[in-house]
Amino acid sequence: MEPYERREMERQARCDQIIDAARTVFYQKNFDQATMADIERESSLTRGAIYYYFKGGKEEIYLALMNREEKELLDQFRSIAKKEKDPVKGLKTVLDAYMDAYVTRPNPWKMHQQYWFIGNPDHAALKPELVDEFAKTTLELVKVAAWFVEQGMQAGQFKCKDALFEAMMLWSLITNAVHLTKENPQIPFAQVGWKEMKKRLWERVLKLLT
Repeated sequence: MEPYERREMERQARCDQIIDAARTVFYQKNFDQATMADIERESSLTRGAIYYYFKGGKEEIYLALMNREEKELLDQFRSIAKKEKDPVKGLKTVLDAYMDAYVTRPNPWKMHQQYWFIGNPDHAALKPELVDEFAKTTLELVKVAAWFVEQGMQAGQFKCKDALFEAMMLWSLITNAVHLTKENPQIPFAQVGWKEMKKRLWERVLKLLT
């Protein structure tokens, strides 16, 4: 192994160590309550070592974690696309997987919501390549959903005109609906539970596409 390859492996291993620690911290707390001191303790690294790899601090680590989470979901989406040939079933399966991610991993996906719709964190403090990579991963997720929409259009099952646009709208609908259930203590007026919300969302998706 060449020296530069060894250095790159060591760098990646240390980054993974930090991200793994942050994942634990962010699962136990939310983004606002988590601190660099928490990540420092969980990772068993010094503050200086953490900033050496993530100069943007907690915000940059959080974005790296989000990118990893999305890539894991993208692998799941692509596996579904390979196996499921029926456009309606396929679209429902990937949308269910996306919705379930919000329920099973609430704090990271809450941060995902903050990133895209609240404007947190400040891009000026982050590595441009990390920001670009995250945006591209998100687009690839939407494209898988759009592929199923396109297949449904060709089969005459869906009557929309622009598959990618429709997939983006569905993405936005689901991302916001996840917070409008009675499981969210900040929405005291919500009357619909998450299980019922998933059912109603899929009914709405079919109405929008057919």
